[in-house]
Formats: sequence, C-alpha cells, structure tokens
Amino acid sequence: MPTFSGPVRSRWSSTDGARRFDVINPATGAVLAQVCGAGAAEVDQAVRAAAVGQRSWARRTPAERGAVLRRASLAIADHMQELAELESAEMGKPVSQAL
Repeated sequence: MPTFSGPVRSRWSSTDGARRFDVINPATGAVLAQVCGAGAAEVDQAVRAAAVGQRSWARRTPAERGAVLRRASLAIADHMQELAELESAEMGKPVSQAL
C-alpha cells in the first residue's frame, strides 16, 4: 500500500513520526493508501517554500506561465482515465462523473 506525504520544494517529506491516515474506498472499505499528517513545523516549511516559489513564478512571463500550465493540462489529459479511476475509488463517485 502506498504512503504519501506532503510535497515541499518538489520533495515529498514528512516527519518520521507523523500520524498516518488511511484513504478508504467508501464502496468496498478497502484501504487504498496512507497519507501523512503534517505538524506545525511541516506547515511552516510549506508556507515558506510557497512564498519562495511564488516569487519565482511571478518573475516568469505570461507566455512562460502559460507553457507550464499547458504542460500540466497535457499531463492530466494523458492520465485522465487513471485519475478518474482514482477519484472514483477515493470518493465513491462513478468514473463517468470523474471524467
């Protein structure tokens, strides 16, 4: 079962002792994954990293920001079915509604 923690500065990080939460499929009760909780230190680190990232993002031209967003949208489109199935398993909604 995969375990996920929060991304900070493009790295997935968490405190070793972080509380873990199960992600449960509401239709089957099966545990799909675990996610790590974040304490005050991780939240502060994430906020500082976001502030640094925002300054970097603001220095990009609109064309550069648009190119990044286009790449992101293409990545989502390339994995649309997989993402819809994950959404369905996590939230219980039909795959057709997640597409």
